[in-house]
Amino acid sequence: MRATARDEVPIDPRVARSLLPAAEAVSGPQTAPATSGPVLPPREREVLVRLARGLSNRQIASELGIAERTVKVHVGSVFRRLQVADRTTAALWARDHGY
Repeated sequence: MRATARDEVPIDPRVARSLLPAAEAVSGPQTAPATSGPVLPPREREVLVRLARGLSNRQIASELGIAERTVKVHVGSVFRRLQVADRTTAALWARDHGY
């Protein structure tokens, strides 16, 4: 409920694992996507990879050493670039495009 109040909608890690097989999980950013799609700046790729792992904005901020508000801005930018409306769709996009 607190995450919802902060306008966060993290996906359950169990859901993330079912979307992204362990062999495809990436612990760091890739230099380029495996298939075509919008070009994401390096920081947005880092955020997308972690979002696809099911991390909350707070967890992403902690891993990247940036403010939670900055993560929120990056997530919004990723959504716009990928033309998606939520974290689950972004995670599916990441899986389908080799992130």
